[in-house]
Amino acid sequence: RAVVEEDKRGKILAVSGLLVMLFSAIASMLLPTLMVSWGTEPGGWSRIALIYAVPMIVLGVIRFFTIKEQGVDAKQEEANKVGFKEGIKMLTQNKYVFILSIIIMLANLVQNIVSITGTYYFTYVMGNLGLLSLVGLLGLAAPFVLLLFPVAMRTIGAVGFVRIGLLLAAIANIVRFVFPTSLPVVLVTVMISGIGASTITMMNSFFILQCIDYGEYKLGKRVEGLPTAVNNFTAKVGSGIASVGVGFVMMATGYIQSNPQQTDGALLAIRSLYSLIPAVLCIIMLIVLYFYDIEKVLPGLKETHNQNKL
Repeated sequence: RAVVEEDKRGKILAVSGLLVMLFSAIASMLLPTLMVSWGTEPGGWSRIALIYAVPMIVLGVIRFFTIKEQGVDAKQEEANKVGFKEGIKMLTQNKYVFILSIIIMLANLVQNIVSITGTYYFTYVMGNLGLLSLVGLLGLAAPFVLLLFPVAMRTIGAVGFVRIGLLLAAIANIVRFVFPTSLPVVLVTVMISGIGASTITMMNSFFILQCIDYGEYKLGKRVEGLPTAVNNFTAKVGSGIASVGVGFVMMATGYIQSNPQQTDGALLAIRSLYSLIPAVLCIIMLIVLYFYDIEKVLPGLKETHNQNKL
């Protein structure tokens, strides 16, 4: 609500996505050092918590008082009020919310499978867990790709940008499955596949706003809470399925944590979880994305909606 224009939304979300990932990486790298320094001292964890909490509170307060809603007045707010039953009915008439939610669920599934399996892969396939830190370092390159998002919106469209990312991620994962122990191949393909998946998860807010706009133009009322809730719920489902799924596959293929050497079946499962399965999921996302043609539909609906308001 602070930004009405779609192109500005894309720019803001791209820059904020970059900053979120960079500051999250810095915070993650800082935490172990703080734990070593203060973790065993009386009141140490309180100081650590304050180091993170105070700046976040200050930023939140600044944002609260400086960023204003636009294009919304009291009459419009009153007109947009819907009950839960009516909201559910309107939600079922917005197919794009559910298409996007499926894609978001799969994207979170991919990212969490790779994240969980990374430790096993570098321990048993690469033979050196310390090399996993290089993956985190190269992962810092992913946010900068999001700066291309505003340009992509004007040329190939937001959905086109995601398609390219997912296609590159699928190819990168397949290449990593073929060359599982080549460090340069593994590092480059992990970086590419991470960037591909982040094109949808980091731009999730932009796409859910599209779905909300579609619902408003088509049905006459702007329902924001339920589409966002469904989207967030399916993201959590994807994360949960990843945790359960990885554990089940590892157990079913004979993985034993105490064994320094794993069976061929367990090694194949680790390789598949870290490359082949994410590739398949990226391909499925590309197929589902074919039905997310909201960029073709939205301009016409918006024009009709604005004419009806006049």
